Amino acid sequence: MEEKDSIKIGILAGIGGMLEFYCFILYILFYTQIEQTFFAGVESVFLKNLLTIAVFSVAYIVRPIGSVILGIMGDNYGRKKTFTFTILLMSATLIVMGLTPGYEKIGIAAPIIFIVFRILQGIALGGELPTAIVFTYESVKKKGLALGILFTFVMAGFVFGALMSIFFKAFFGSYAWRVAFLSGAFIGVLGYYIRQKLHETPMFEAISQKEKFPLRVLLTKYFYNQIATILVTIIIGFGGVVVSLYLAKYFKVTLGLKGEFYTWLLPVGLTINLFFIYFAGIAVDKIDYKKMYQYAAYALLILAIPAFLLMNLRTPFGVSAGFIILSFPIMVCIGSFMIILCESFPTNVRLSGVGVAYNLAFAIVGGFAPVSIELLIPILGKVYGIATVGIVCAILTIIGTHMLKKAEVIKH
Repeated sequence: MEEKDSIKIGILAGIGGMLEFYCFILYILFYTQIEQTFFAGVESVFLKNLLTIAVFSVAYIVRPIGSVILGIMGDNYGRKKTFTFTILLMSATLIVMGLTPGYEKIGIAAPIIFIVFRILQGIALGGELPTAIVFTYESVKKKGLALGILFTFVMAGFVFGALMSIFFKAFFGSYAWRVAFLSGAFIGVLGYYIRQKLHETPMFEAISQKEKFPLRVLLTKYFYNQIATILVTIIIGFGGVVVSLYLAKYFKVTLGLKGEFYTWLLPVGLTINLFFIYFAGIAVDKIDYKKMYQYAAYALLILAIPAFLLMNLRTPFGVSAGFIILSFPIMVCIGSFMIILCESFPTNVRLSGVGVAYNLAFAIVGGFAPVSIELLIPILGKVYGIATVGIVCAILTIIGTHMLKKAEVIKH
């Protein structure tokens, strides 16, 4: 029964996360069409490219703000209510962005409107996954299994987005990005319906004293835990931002890869990664997952350069092998980071603590990694320019894993 409940909760929480991540990644999947629509007035190719990446990054930079706002909401009024709000906000922003006229029609107002609602998207996502993680952790006994299923579905959102982008581009041409964004309306209704089937967590309902300002408690009582969890999550940010999203641009623009094989490489590769995440989640219930996490971070440190050297061979085998080598240690970490974060904070501030850790890590990586790669590649080359960012992320994560050994573990 416990296993069935864990699977059910993991699936229900994960489906909503999958749909919302699908909405969020549409920007990078359609960056060329969006660039042509909203930055048509920028003549410099380099500046236009940098602006496109900056708009992608800004949504990550504001996510900590969302984690604070929605963390207060979730720690005081419930996980389920926060769930519902985030999916509706995400869908509303997509509809507005999809209907906004381009630069040629309304001038500078076009990119301004687009950027404002991209920021609101970031705020919505700032509460989405942390709420899903905490909700699942607090609802089941087989936590590793349920959390593994949850993130398997979340990562499936990346795959779903990649596959749908191919479909929309094939059938709708230059309007593909607008059709994809407007699909957020349907996704919002479906996500809302799914979340109505969930019940508030027993741990939240058992809280005797809620904290009106959980961030203050985190800064005063759990500051060391908070810093450790931020650093630990950096490698997850690298996986979500660079491996799952930015590599599509790296393959096409930097390496100049063309052909159907490379179009399907990321969707297929990410699909394979889903199995790594699922089995890593199962392992959490049986082994020393903190040690496993640390070993995986060291593996990324060692394998980052060889992985990108293989990709730069620009052959199907080299690119595929490089992608698998780069992905594997990150997927192992994804299977176990969620329980590490949840165990670092008590129930009355857990959502805020997990949200700040997750979103600050993604803000650091999402806000600076793509821009850093763009700036480093002309200086260090196509291999070391991007591999350096992976190495830095691995080092920060390793520091975090050592800090965790001294952090207070809280299992309530």
